[in-house]
Amino acid sequence: MHEYFLFFHTKRHEYFILRFFPISAMAYGRYEKGEREPSYQTVCFIAQTFHCNVDFLYGISDEMHTDYITISSAESPELYSLILELKKNHDMEKRILAYAKALSNVK
Repeated sequence: MHEYFLFFHTKRHEYFILRFFPISAMAYGRYEKGEREPSYQTVCFIAQTFHCNVDFLYGISDEMHTDYITISSAESPELYSLILELKKNHDMEKRILAYAKALSNVK
């Protein structure tokens, strides 16, 4: 696990982690040195924050990028509502995907 912290070790990331993660600078330093392992909850928070794969952080996978996106109704209510509608209406899902594909081909 400590390889991940070394991989992302920059002052910017360290500042971000210490400001927003529920850990102390001492705990972060121990993670970085490999003296201590973060809890699963902390690992999930790190993965979600940096948009990376939990398995990558544990060294199980070489694939860093995640295969999911978290959409919060508080942060993006319109998108959240759209996703809920698309889950209920598969015809709408197909039409919107076709429309999005057509838009991406327009230059």
